[in-house]
Amino acid sequence: MNARLSLVFPCYHAAQYMDRVLEELQAQTFKDFEAILVNDGDDSQVEVMERIAAQDNRIKIVHRKENGGVAAARNSGTDVVTSPWVTYPDPDDRFGSNYVRSLFEAVDGKDVEMACSGFSWLAVRSGKIKERFIRIDSSPLILEMSKGYEKMWKYGVCDTAWNKLYSMKVIHENKLHQDTSFMNWQDVHFNQIYFPFVRRVGLVKDCGYVYHSYDSGTSTSRYNPNYLKNKIFIIGLREQFHRRLGWPEQRIIDAKRRELASEAIIMFKNLLAFDNHLTVNEASQKIKSELLSQPEIVDAVLQADFGKDYLQRLTQLLVRIGNARFAAITFKTLAIGKRRFSNLYERMKPFVRGE
Repeated sequence: MNARLSLVFPCYHAAQYMDRVLEELQAQTFKDFEAILVNDGDDSQVEVMERIAAQDNRIKIVHRKENGGVAAARNSGTDVVTSPWVTYPDPDDRFGSNYVRSLFEAVDGKDVEMACSGFSWLAVRSGKIKERFIRIDSSPLILEMSKGYEKMWKYGVCDTAWNKLYSMKVIHENKLHQDTSFMNWQDVHFNQIYFPFVRRVGLVKDCGYVYHSYDSGTSTSRYNPNYLKNKIFIIGLREQFHRRLGWPEQRIIDAKRRELASEAIIMFKNLLAFDNHLTVNEASQKIKSELLSQPEIVDAVLQADFGKDYLQRLTQLLVRIGNARFAAITFKTLAIGKRRFSNLYERMKPFVRGE
């Protein structure tokens, strides 16, 4: 008999989390699920994955020969799903004992194509831990997508994949898959191509999922040459969806402007990534072609209120000056300083700790 729900875990360098994943899966109050662990081309985790799979017959392992990234791993896992519903948790996050049950109860026997839940966000920044609770105000609640999306948008739960249940029927009938060309924002892109097929959604106040983010996350440590290009594409999909929902034009424009400003700032932060080796000329050309030559993005950045964040305000100033080479030199200097400071900090740690 097939499971009633599937959890697909994309796993790469995840051996250290596997025992905890097993423990949290076995603690679930809802038992009728399958967990698919996708080994994304990492031989170092095979042994521990096979060990925990041997302890629970609901756990399956899918092996990929080469590392393809989160989207590719999720697609490989989705290909072997046997249940009518699927969700995509990450192995380095945490989830409580009612995670599966709360999501499943929002779709079981309901005329819906998706469930969406609130969650907790645990951020580790410079050794400090900050927890944020994101809750949808009513639970459980079945709504037409237009009204359900309003709540999802209001509470900031639209973009992630691990707090949602997706219908395999919708995925199969519309040949949906996660785009493997995306280094970031795989969840956001998948949701934006999935949402148009949702008539009704089941909302859950909190599913007990705890998302972990760290200083060394992909948005801060890895350089993505297509960051702004990919996000602008997603913003365009979101704009189309908002029009489909019947949002007023000014609201659509305002939402788009906020996102463009935010992502332009992150593109500049992307230039500070540790593995970014662009020359000044290369960075200058990128800033000019992708940002300064785009009036809509420039206007969004200049009109945004970035508060007291010095890096955001610096970026806004550089955009106002409009000199791509000066901006590239500024961020190249900051990147060099960041690397040197970080290396010095790592060397000083033993002395600070008294080791």
